[in-house]
Amino acid sequence: MSATPRLVVLAVVALLFASCTREAPWTVATVDVPGLRAALEEHRGKPILLATFATWDGDSVEALARVGKAGGPLREGGGRIVFLCVDRMANSPLESVTAAVKKLAESRALAGEILVWTGNDAAELDGALPLQDGEKVSAKLPMALGYSKDGTLAGALDKELDDAALTELVAKIRG
Repeated sequence: MSATPRLVVLAVVALLFASCTREAPWTVATVDVPGLRAALEEHRGKPILLATFATWDGDSVEALARVGKAGGPLREGGGRIVFLCVDRMANSPLESVTAAVKKLAESRALAGEILVWTGNDAAELDGALPLQDGEKVSAKLPMALGYSKDGTLAGALDKELDDAALTELVAKIRG
């Protein structure tokens, strides 16, 4: 074999190895109320786009890619995208929820932090997130919440997470 084909083979092997060892562009963690608050507090000083979803809710799963796309400029500017899975409100086993979330993250090419809510009490979840008076995360899937750098709610969207509305929300968050 001449030197050129050997180099090609080596380059292909190197690319395959690099693709196998690359870290996923997302992380998955389980959180309770203090964990959720801590995760949001960890990002204080940065704008945050938080999107709730459930793996069993087709509309919220379809919205994930739109949230990721709209949040791209936010992430590029130092902001954060956080996806919050609320499957446990349907009493699904935590292990199966976590496995489903990882599979979904891979298939949808998500980038960001994925939190899996460990509780199954809707009121507890509603109390964990800073919302406008009377708003309930548990009653609306999907939902996108935008927090400005100081941690205040800059805007919220529910049900209709279309590209234009998400882009407008990201603009509000960025200030």
